[in-house]
Amino acid sequence: MNIADEVAIVGVGCTRFGEHFDKSYADLAIDAAYEAFDDAGIEPKDIQAAWLGSQLPTDGIEGNSGIFLADHLGIFDIPVSRVTAACSSGLDAFRNAVMGVASGQCDTALVLGVEKMRDVGPRMLIDFVAERGHPCLGKGMTFPGMFATMFNRYCYQYGISQEKGKEYLTRITCQAHENGALNPKAHFRSACTPEQVMNAPMVAEPVGLLDCCPTTDGGAAIVLMKKSLAKKLGKSIIHIRGMANYVSYIWDVGFDSRLSLSTFEHAAKACKDVYQQAGIKNPIEDLDVMEVHDCFSPAQFLDMEDAGLSERGRIGDRIMNGDFARDGKLPVNTGGGLLCSGHPVGATGPRMLYVLTKQLQGKADAMQIGGDPHMGLALNLGGYSMVVAVVLSN
Repeated sequence: MNIADEVAIVGVGCTRFGEHFDKSYADLAIDAAYEAFDDAGIEPKDIQAAWLGSQLPTDGIEGNSGIFLADHLGIFDIPVSRVTAACSSGLDAFRNAVMGVASGQCDTALVLGVEKMRDVGPRMLIDFVAERGHPCLGKGMTFPGMFATMFNRYCYQYGISQEKGKEYLTRITCQAHENGALNPKAHFRSACTPEQVMNAPMVAEPVGLLDCCPTTDGGAAIVLMKKSLAKKLGKSIIHIRGMANYVSYIWDVGFDSRLSLSTFEHAAKACKDVYQQAGIKNPIEDLDVMEVHDCFSPAQFLDMEDAGLSERGRIGDRIMNGDFARDGKLPVNTGGGLLCSGHPVGATGPRMLYVLTKQLQGKADAMQIGGDPHMGLALNLGGYSMVVAVVLSN
């Protein structure tokens, strides 16, 4: 079903992302949700259904189902669901909520992504993956290593030298920090020099410390409404023009010779799908702003090519030309992306939509780009090839 123009975003909220040792999981959820309620001009009692995006297990009931939201937010006698889809948990929760409104099951819905990731032991995230992973990959598997491997394969496939490849990643990282310095809700808020990126401790060649996102706490929320009702609010609304979600078995990337190690094939498929839904012919010309998944700088590099922003093997040229800078042809990750905002897993997708919504409304303050943006894309990866892509317009 094409949901174009059936559902609108009427309110968004986002906590500051960072280390919140003084706040609980519920505190972050409440802060994000009530900011979204205020932005929409509604009250909790107006919510008819809610979706929580959260990945990691937590102590007690918090986060293990969607039920706890009812008590903390005062939303009772409505369906509340939890969506777990790795790093795309929050945006997949959004996708489910959009379908709920578009189908007529509810007129007003809340999407909430939240994660507490700092109150854990140093190996918790690695062990969480290893215990649930393939027995041949459980030992020594790290996320920076995965993305470094894919980037190295890309460079080999297209004849890019190690030095040139690192130059591409350095430009991505410096651009992220330039943007993040303007975002009051980002975990990291300082610019960095190419020399700092180049000389940072190496994590997994060529991924250095500054090419990695921080481990972060945070929450982000979105209020959705049926378009016909949203118009009655008399305020700026954002339309959902297209959505797509593609998945593959996560370990295929290591064991299936049919798949490429130099691209997220399902990201490319998802983008093509939403472009068709939204009538986009040339994404770099038709889109005005973009949020892509940059847990590590190679992820953004591959995401942008998979999103059709260049010919295969040529995305590096566009990066070095400044096409994706704040004043470029298509600004990407204007709030600093995951590299600076951080990556509280369930909150990342909704945080992307928070930034896009503010940009399309012209309310992004210091982050605001020029040119009166009207259409944006969020591309959120989960695992290796679980992907959700969404196009928005005002």
